[in-house]
Formats: sequence, C-alpha cells, structure tokens
Amino acid sequence: MQTLVKLLFTYGPFALLVWFVYGIHGKAWNALKESTPDTKRICKVVYSLVWVTIFSLVIFICCIWYWINILPDEYTIAGTFKDLKDSEGIFYHDNDPDLYIYRQYHALGYVSEHFRLVKVKRKMDDGTRVIFTFNRGPTTESKENVTDYGLIVRSAFYKENVEVRYDRGNNKFILTCGNIKEEILPVNQDQHDGHARKQGFLLGVAHADEPLAPDEFINRLESDDPIIRRDARMELGGLGEKALPLIQSALENPNSSYRQKLGFITALGNMKEVKFESLSQGTINAIIEASVDNDAALRGAALRFFGKHPSQELNTRVQQAMVRAKAEGANPERISRLARAQLEILYNLGIREKDEYRKPVDMAHFQAAVKYFQDAWGLHTLAVPDDQVYFTKALYGWGIALHDRSMIERSRGEERQPEMINAAQDKFQEFLRAYEHAPNKNKYPYPEHESCARAYLEKPVSQSLRK
Repeated sequence: MQTLVKLLFTYGPFALLVWFVYGIHGKAWNALKESTPDTKRICKVVYSLVWVTIFSLVIFICCIWYWINILPDEYTIAGTFKDLKDSEGIFYHDNDPDLYIYRQYHALGYVSEHFRLVKVKRKMDDGTRVIFTFNRGPTTESKENVTDYGLIVRSAFYKENVEVRYDRGNNKFILTCGNIKEEILPVNQDQHDGHARKQGFLLGVAHADEPLAPDEFINRLESDDPIIRRDARMELGGLGEKALPLIQSALENPNSSYRQKLGFITALGNMKEVKFESLSQGTINAIIEASVDNDAALRGAALRFFGKHPSQELNTRVQQAMVRAKAEGANPERISRLARAQLEILYNLGIREKDEYRKPVDMAHFQAAVKYFQDAWGLHTLAVPDDQVYFTKALYGWGIALHDRSMIERSRGEERQPEMINAAQDKFQEFLRAYEHAPNKNKYPYPEHESCARAYLEKPVSQSLRK
C-alpha cells in the first residue's frame, strides 16, 4: 500500500490507469466470472464502471499529453515599428501581457523597434487594447511630446508578423498585417475619463495615509524615462489635497523646471476634486500662464485642469487675465489662448448644468447650461484662425442640451414637441457649418462629434449621439 501511494503521488493519473487496467480490472473480471445468479447483475455494474473509469482516465491522460506537448506555453504577437528616428522611442509599462522590444539601427539616423507581445497559456481576446507609449522627444512644439496609443489585438496577429509604420507627415501609426490595414489611435491616460494605467510590477502606489516624499516625487518628475514621469504625475493626482502643499510650492517657485511645472499641473488635472479656494493666487496664475505658454504639452496640461475642475471663480480669473492682456496690447495668439482656456471652463460648466437638468422643474439648470454654451461660443471671435475649430464644441454641447430638453419636456401623450427637436437639429447644423468652415478642422480633438451631429440630423434620437 505504501508503494502504491508513492506511485500515485509520483505519476498521478498515469499510475492510476495502470492500477485499474492490471489490478482493479482483473479483480472485477474474476468476480464477474465467479458470480452467482443472485450477484451477477451487481458484478456486471461494477465491471462496467471499471471500464468507464479506464476510458475516462485514457481521455484525461490524452488531454494532459496534448496540453503539455502540443499546446504552446505562450502565445506571441511579433512585429516591428518602422520609420522611427533615433530620438524617438516606444515604451511599455503594463506587465500582463509582457511586451519585449529590441531596437535596430539603420542609416541616416532611422531605427526600427522589433517587438514581441507575449501572453502565457492563452491568447488575448479579439478587441483587447494594449497600450504603448511613443516618446517623440523634444519637438518644435514642445519640450515633451509623449502620446499613449492603443493597439487593438486581432486574431490574425498570431499568424503573421505585424508591421507598424510611423507616418511622420500626418503624425499617425499605420498597422498592416495581411489584409488588415488600420490606424492605431491615441488614448489619453492622464485624464480619469480616459484609459486607466495599470500599476507596474515595480511601481509602488502612494496612498493617502503614507507620508509624502517631496524629493522622491521631484526626482521622478525629472526622470528621463517618460513612463516614470507620467506615473509620478498619476500618483500625485491620486494623493488629492495631501499633495497640494508640494504642488503649490513648486508652481509658485519661478525656478521650478519645465518638467516639474508640467508634472504638477498634470497632477492637479488628475485629481478627483480640487476646490478653487484650496489653491493660492500664485498657483492659479501659474496655471493661467501655462495655458498661454508656447509649449504645447504645458498648454494641454493647463487646459485639462480647466476642463476637469471648472468653476465660476476660475472663469473670472481667466477673464481678468484676458482683460489685462487686451489692455496691454498683447499679441492675438495670447488672447486666443486665454479665450480657449475660458472655453474649456465654460463648456464644462455647461455640461455640468445640463446633467443637472433632469425634469421640467429644473429649467433653471437648462437656462444656465445654454448661457454657458452661448458665452463659450461667443469667444470664437477672439481666436486666431488655427484655434477657431476648437470653439465649435460649444455649439455641439448647446445642441445636446436642446436635445435633452426635447426628451424631458414632453407633452402629455409622451410625444416630443417638434419645435424642440427642430431647435436641437438647427444647433447641430450650425455646429457642422462652423466646423466645416473652420481652418485646420483636422485638429478638432473630438471627431465623433461630427458623425454624431450628422446622424442626429438624419434621425433625432438619443442613440444618434452615442459613439
């Protein structure tokens, strides 16, 4: 018995099969042959069960053998990022699945990044989005130009190599694999309403009850690795008000570096809630100045902050800055950028009021929303030509508010009033006209607004306004 236990422990189901074939089967067969008419039926049942067990073990063992010897231990998507320059690089942060990258150098300063995307034991489902970070390095528009992209996994990727070419002229990644050719779209991980970055295997998470280490965060914000910088910003944002003393001290310090300013403003934009009264005058001024800076990344961080934490007080401060700029004879570009900062505040205040408008008695919220959208659209006259397209989203928000009214203020028969539907359609039509006539309409950051507006003109129902 002791030997049998050791064999079963060592060989598992394989030993169990041998035991049944050469041991249990023989005993069951002998019992059946020697059975009396009274016990024959029971012996047949036992004998049949023995064979059922043997066949089950055979099937189980075959499955194990197939799993061990035929199925791969890992599934791999292999490919290459091409047409990159030596100052540009692909970075990856998440650990499930694993992405391995090898750089190959070519003539004239070009490089290729060969990658292997590995998933252990099972393939990734079609439609799974894998995030990678593209660091362009310093450009003419910004000292930091880092963008996250979402590669959508297809089953065909496991059969053929994937080729991803960087179209520098249009600033796009084009993926080709067999008959598949598609653009890899960017995602925004710095904003809470975008793709949420996972925590890395070696990355700690700063919790609210842990002591804040200013030097550690500053060192990480100054890192040459864009992933380390961006994760530090996300963690600072997660600390909430606990991080405000450090953030405000750095933003009020004129000697703070570019990376610190960008990191701390981004962290403010990542916070769930920032009350206007919690911020010092120096901090507000620093964010307003960032919104008119020549660096695109710094402007973008300031605009995300205005959009995430809008308030009437903040709008007043930006408006005061615009009045001063006009009085001082500032160049049109500075005034245009201040107008866009106001646009972000007013638009999001309008969205907030629109969302509070849930029943007919909430008409005050609807009126407030329309006023915010109206004021936001009125700012387009201050925009330089290249910025005018951004202001059209005020018309789109206005159209959504009018659609909501047509759904909320129905007649007794639960029918929508035609004049309200027409008002919403007219506003979406006005949005499309302004969008089409705006210079550089390809710079509009919400391309889905155009398709939704056109769909609503054809069929004015809520489903038309969904992506």
